[in-house]
Amino acid sequence: MTGGIEGIDRHQLRPIEHPGLIRLGLPRDGGYVVPEAEVRNATVLLSLGMNQDWSFDRAFVAANAGARVIGVDHSVGPSLFARQIAGSLLDIPLDSLRNRRHVRKDIAVLRNSIDYFLFFGARHRHIRKRVARNDSASAVSVASLCDMAGANSGRTVFLKMDIEGAEYDLVPDIVGCEGRINCLVVEFHALSKRVGVFNRSVA
Repeated sequence: MTGGIEGIDRHQLRPIEHPGLIRLGLPRDGGYVVPEAEVRNATVLLSLGMNQDWSFDRAFVAANAGARVIGVDHSVGPSLFARQIAGSLLDIPLDSLRNRRHVRKDIAVLRNSIDYFLFFGARHRHIRKRVARNDSASAVSVASLCDMAGANSGRTVFLKMDIEGAEYDLVPDIVGCEGRINCLVVEFHALSKRVGVFNRSVA
């Protein structure tokens, strides 16, 4: 937080030096610095909010081959990535003739879309729902996700959350599941507009 945000209770924020930190994911939005020991201790990564970037999830599994990933995001799914594969296969030969600068982007979209089906296959799972306080046809709760993870006892769930502002509503449910979670990586949004709720969330 460069420059600071007025109203944030800095007495609650107590950064500590932690040995063995590693960076997982791409060096932009979607990449995070985390304790390697907690990655290795986890059996399941709950990845809340992924859009079209699961580089953190893939790097997590590379660091802990025994871990499963449960990705949750209502905004993407198999039909989207299938359309992108078909579109890229059409665009690549056309752009190679009319606009070669676009070909690299077309190939990147194609590779990423294919990787969705390769990664979220038999072992890892994508749930196309929102994360919310209560379960419904279109939403799933943190408690239900922990149940899916098989985390009834012991801190075996690593939770990563980037859900564009909806994270504040889920804090009570995360606290309720604290006995199952070994590490949290949370991206808090709109801090300048939501200072009060951020302070309450941290508390």
